[in-house]
Amino acid sequence: MGLQLIIMGGLPGSGKSTVAGALATRLGIAILSTDVMDGALRRSGYDGASTGISAYVVAEALAREQLRHGRSVIVDAVNPRDMARQIWRELARQAGAELKVIECVCKDETLLRRRVETRQRDIPGLPALSWPHVLRRKANYDIWSDPRLTLETDEAEAQALVDTALEFLGQDLSQS
Repeated sequence: MGLQLIIMGGLPGSGKSTVAGALATRLGIAILSTDVMDGALRRSGYDGASTGISAYVVAEALAREQLRHGRSVIVDAVNPRDMARQIWRELARQAGAELKVIECVCKDETLLRRRVETRQRDIPGLPALSWPHVLRRKANYDIWSDPRLTLETDEAEAQALVDTALEFLGQDLSQS
Protein backbone atom coordinates (compact mmCIF):
# COMPACT_ATOMS: atom_id res chain seq x y z
CA MET A 1 0.00 0.00 0.00
CA GLY A 2 1.47 3.35 -1.01
CA LEU A 3 0.81 6.58 0.83
CA GLN A 4 -2.96 6.96 1.23
CA LEU A 5 -5.33 9.53 2.66
CA ILE A 6 -8.34 7.38 3.55
CA ILE A 7 -11.55 9.34 4.05
CA MET A 8 -14.46 7.71 5.84
CA GLY A 9 -17.74 9.50 5.16
CA GLY A 10 -21.41 8.98 5.87
CA LEU A 11 -24.19 10.07 8.14
CA PRO A 12 -23.97 9.62 11.90
CA GLY A 13 -24.95 6.04 12.73
CA SER A 14 -23.97 4.70 9.30
CA GLY A 15 -21.11 2.62 10.71
CA LYS A 16 -18.16 4.69 9.49
CA SER A 17 -16.45 4.95 12.89
CA THR A 18 -16.76 1.20 13.45
CA VAL A 19 -15.23 0.42 10.05
CA ALA A 20 -12.58 3.16 10.40
CA GLY A 21 -11.49 1.81 13.79
CA ALA A 22 -11.18 -1.74 12.48
CA LEU A 23 -9.23 -0.54 9.44
CA ALA A 24 -6.86 1.53 11.56
CA THR A 25 -6.18 -1.47 13.77
CA ARG A 26 -5.64 -3.85 10.84
CA LEU A 27 -3.42 -1.40 8.93
CA GLY A 28 -1.57 -0.03 11.95
CA ILE A 29 -2.22 3.58 10.98
CA ALA A 30 -3.65 6.63 12.74
CA ILE A 31 -7.33 7.44 12.72
CA LEU A 32 -8.40 11.06 13.09
CA SER A 33 -12.00 11.44 14.23
CA THR A 34 -13.67 14.82 13.94
CA ASP A 35 -16.07 13.70 16.70
CA VAL A 36 -13.16 13.38 19.13
CA MET A 37 -11.87 16.79 18.03
CA ASP A 38 -15.33 18.31 18.36
CA GLY A 39 -15.59 17.00 21.93
CA ALA A 40 -12.15 18.38 22.82
CA LEU A 41 -13.00 21.79 21.35
CA ARG A 42 -16.24 21.91 23.36
CA ARG A 43 -14.36 20.97 26.56
CA SER A 44 -11.92 23.81 25.91
CA GLY A 45 -14.72 26.39 25.70
CA TYR A 46 -15.76 26.50 22.04
CA ASP A 47 -19.50 26.60 21.55
CA GLY A 48 -21.13 23.87 19.51
CA ALA A 49 -21.84 26.20 16.59
CA SER A 50 -18.13 26.82 15.96
CA THR A 51 -16.70 23.35 16.56
CA GLY A 52 -17.77 21.71 13.28
CA ILE A 53 -15.50 23.50 10.82
CA SER A 54 -12.79 23.82 13.49
CA ALA A 55 -12.69 20.03 13.88
CA TYR A 56 -12.19 19.65 10.11
CA VAL A 57 -9.38 22.23 10.14
CA VAL A 58 -7.64 20.40 13.01
CA ALA A 59 -8.13 17.03 11.27
CA GLU A 60 -6.62 18.43 8.07
CA ALA A 61 -3.56 19.76 9.95
CA LEU A 62 -3.00 16.46 11.75
CA ALA A 63 -3.53 14.41 8.58
CA ARG A 64 -1.05 16.68 6.74
CA GLU A 65 1.53 15.97 9.45
CA GLN A 66 1.03 12.20 9.21
CA LEU A 67 1.34 12.29 5.41
CA ARG A 68 4.41 14.54 5.62
CA HIS A 69 6.10 11.81 7.64
CA GLY A 70 5.18 9.18 5.04
CA ARG A 71 2.34 7.62 7.04
CA SER A 72 -1.07 6.87 5.61
CA VAL A 73 -3.97 8.12 7.71
CA ILE A 74 -7.72 7.62 8.09
CA VAL A 75 -10.01 10.61 8.61
CA ASP A 76 -13.37 9.69 10.16
CA ALA A 77 -15.85 12.50 9.50
CA VAL A 78 -19.39 12.89 8.17
CA ASN A 79 -18.08 14.95 5.22
CA PRO A 80 -21.60 16.05 4.29
CA ARG A 81 -20.76 18.88 1.89
CA ASP A 82 -18.56 18.99 -1.17
CA MET A 83 -16.62 21.95 0.24
CA ALA A 84 -15.51 19.77 3.17
CA ARG A 85 -14.47 17.04 0.76
CA GLN A 86 -12.42 19.54 -1.21
CA ILE A 87 -10.13 19.85 1.81
CA TRP A 88 -9.18 16.18 1.42
CA ARG A 89 -8.77 16.33 -2.35
CA GLU A 90 -6.37 19.24 -2.03
CA LEU A 91 -4.46 17.67 0.85
CA ALA A 92 -3.99 14.39 -1.05
CA ARG A 93 -2.77 16.30 -4.11
CA GLN A 94 -0.31 18.41 -2.09
CA ALA A 95 1.00 15.42 -0.13
CA GLY A 96 1.32 13.15 -3.16
CA ALA A 97 -1.00 10.66 -1.48
CA GLU A 98 -3.68 8.55 -3.08
CA LEU A 99 -7.15 9.71 -2.00
CA LYS A 100 -9.31 6.74 -1.07
CA VAL A 101 -12.91 7.50 -0.14
CA ILE A 102 -15.10 5.01 1.69
CA GLU A 103 -18.71 6.04 2.22
CA CYS A 104 -20.85 4.12 4.69
CA VAL A 105 -24.59 4.13 4.15
CA CYS A 106 -27.47 2.60 6.06
CA LYS A 107 -30.46 2.56 3.73
CA ASP A 108 -32.84 1.19 6.35
CA GLU A 109 -33.99 4.40 8.05
CA THR A 110 -35.52 2.52 10.98
CA LEU A 111 -32.20 0.80 11.67
CA LEU A 112 -30.28 4.05 11.25
CA ARG A 113 -32.57 5.78 13.73
CA ARG A 114 -32.19 2.93 16.23
CA ARG A 115 -28.40 3.12 15.89
CA VAL A 116 -28.39 6.89 16.47
CA GLU A 117 -30.76 6.77 19.43
CA THR A 118 -29.12 3.83 21.22
CA ARG A 119 -25.42 4.33 20.57
CA GLN A 120 -23.11 4.89 23.50
CA ARG A 121 -20.13 7.04 22.49
CA ASP A 122 -17.51 7.64 25.13
CA ILE A 123 -16.24 10.97 23.79
CA PRO A 124 -15.89 13.54 26.56
CA GLY A 125 -17.58 16.82 25.67
CA LEU A 126 -19.51 15.45 22.68
CA PRO A 127 -23.28 15.50 23.21
CA ALA A 128 -25.47 12.68 21.94
CA LEU A 129 -27.06 13.35 18.56
CA SER A 130 -30.80 13.48 18.14
CA TRP A 131 -32.67 11.88 15.29
CA PRO A 132 -33.88 15.30 14.02
CA HIS A 133 -30.22 16.41 13.87
CA VAL A 134 -29.36 13.42 11.69
CA LEU A 135 -32.34 14.12 9.43
CA ARG A 136 -31.11 17.71 8.97
CA ARG A 137 -27.64 16.37 8.07
CA LYS A 138 -29.22 13.96 5.59
CA ALA A 139 -31.20 16.77 3.92
CA ASN A 140 -27.96 18.71 3.39
CA TYR A 141 -25.77 15.78 2.35
CA ASP A 142 -24.21 16.27 -1.10
CA ILE A 143 -23.82 13.32 -3.44
CA TRP A 144 -20.15 12.32 -3.66
CA SER A 145 -18.46 13.02 -6.99
CA ASP A 146 -15.22 11.23 -6.08
CA PRO A 147 -14.56 7.62 -7.01
CA ARG A 148 -15.32 5.72 -3.84
CA LEU A 149 -16.28 2.48 -2.22
CA THR A 150 -19.82 2.53 -0.87
CA LEU A 151 -20.37 0.14 2.01
CA GLU A 152 -24.00 -0.66 2.74
CA THR A 153 -23.96 -1.39 6.44
CA ASP A 154 -27.60 -2.40 6.91
CA GLU A 155 -27.15 -6.15 7.10
CA ALA A 156 -23.49 -6.79 6.40
CA GLU A 157 -21.27 -8.26 9.09
CA ALA A 158 -18.54 -5.90 10.30
CA GLN A 159 -15.75 -8.27 9.25
CA ALA A 160 -17.11 -8.51 5.70
CA LEU A 161 -17.25 -4.71 5.48
CA VAL A 162 -13.66 -4.42 6.70
CA ASP A 163 -12.47 -7.09 4.24
CA THR A 164 -14.19 -5.26 1.37
CA ALA A 165 -12.57 -1.99 2.45
CA LEU A 166 -9.14 -3.63 2.71
CA GLU A 167 -9.49 -4.96 -0.83
CA PHE A 168 -10.48 -1.48 -2.02
CA LEU A 169 -7.37 -0.08 -0.34
CA GLY A 170 -5.19 -2.61 -2.15
CA GLN A 171 -4.43 -4.79 0.85
CA ASP A 172 -3.60 -8.45 0.46
CA LEU A 173 -6.03 -10.01 2.94
CA SER A 174 -3.70 -12.93 3.58
CA GLN A 175 -1.05 -10.43 4.82
CA SER A 176 -3.25 -8.23 7.05
